[in-house]
Formats: sequence, structure tokens, C-alpha cells
Amino acid sequence: VELEDLKEVDKEVHSNLKWIVNNPVKDLNLTFEHCMESNGKVHEIPLKPGGQAMYVNETNKNEFVSLVVSCRTTRAVRQQLRAMREGFNSCIPSNVYEAITVEDLSTIISGTCEVDVDDWRKHTELVGWKASDNVVKWFFEMLEQASNEFRCCVLKFSCALSRPPAGGFRRMPNKFRICKTELPLPRLPTAHTCFAEIVLPEYQTRDDLIQAFQRVVVEGMDNFGIS
Repeated sequence: VELEDLKEVDKEVHSNLKWIVNNPVKDLNLTFEHCMESNGKVHEIPLKPGGQAMYVNETNKNEFVSLVVSCRTTRAVRQQLRAMREGFNSCIPSNVYEAITVEDLSTIISGTCEVDVDDWRKHTELVGWKASDNVVKWFFEMLEQASNEFRCCVLKFSCALSRPPAGGFRRMPNKFRICKTELPLPRLPTAHTCFAEIVLPEYQTRDDLIQAFQRVVVEGMDNFGIS
């Protein structure tokens, strides 16, 4: 952990430490201690054994800065870090850390960026529709011919998810549903994101359906990626 990492944790302490690095410290009467708040009380914590009797000078000030950074970023949040590590280890055994890439970890936490339309279709429930109905076929044809960006927009509009979960659509909190409304046209698609439902009227043409989604999902974008 470096001094610059502390800027995101405590800007004031970061600024003070930078001043110490760049200026003489002989008149500050600093010792190897650091003030930390715990349960509403401020405590002086020795940064090293005997730190309360050890003064900071030009020779050891970089060590002092390093110890304060370590104290603020690890020691002060040791309990929270331990809980995070235990939670992380419950998902990924520690003996496979070295085999996991940054991309693997991103997929485990956030899911995949690529939307698999066949997987989406396979894990879709129809309410009021049949798989042979034109509107259902047009919906998935639209997704197949669209850019991945557009598919993600449709997913977000429908389910408030920007990408499928790790493991695909079978791992959705609620199974994706396409529901039918009997309300008359013209009518735009609507969504119940908490239930992963999208509600469609009986559009008369494929173009009508695509244009409706363009309006509600990505209106204002220059390129929808749909042919």
C-alpha cells in the first residue's frame, strides 16, 4: 500500500503526510504514534513497539509515513478486512487464487458482458403468449440481430441488470417473463423490473416491435446495432 492509496481513504491525513515527506520535521515533535477514533473516542496508537518514545526525524520520517499509511488502510479496518476475506474465501477457495485472472474474478462477481440470446430464450417463461406467436419470435430475432450493447440495454430495461449473472439466465433471481397485454395499440413495452417481467402488446409487424424498443430502451443513441 502506497501513500497515494490513502487519498481515497482520508484526504486530510494524506495531505498531512505529503507535507511531512516534502518538508523538515525537526520542529514538529512527532512521535511514532497515530490518533485513531474507536467507539467515539480518540486513542493514540503506537505505530511500532516503543513508538510513543521515538521521535520522527529526517532519517526515519519515510518509515513513519509508511506506518501511518499501513495503520489507516489495514490495521484500522482489520476486523472488516477479515470479514471480507472470509466471505471471499467462501466463494473462491484460497488455494486457487493464483489460477484466477482479473477477468475471471470480474465474471464471478458481476457476470459476463456477453448476452447469449439462446440461453435467454431457453430460460424465458411466457405469460399469455406461445413460443410460436410472432411477437415472441420477433423479440428474440431482434436480440439475435442486435449488438451486444443493445441486448444489455433491453436486459437493463426489463430486469434492471446491466449484464447476465455468472452462470447465465438460469441464475437470474427471478425467471425472465414475457407477458401479454390486451391494451390497444399504439403502445410501448413496459417492464416490472423487480419481477424480471416485460409486457408487450400484440404488435402487427416486426418493425413496429423494434421501433418500440428503440424508443423505450436506447432513445437518443446513434447506433442501435439492429438490421
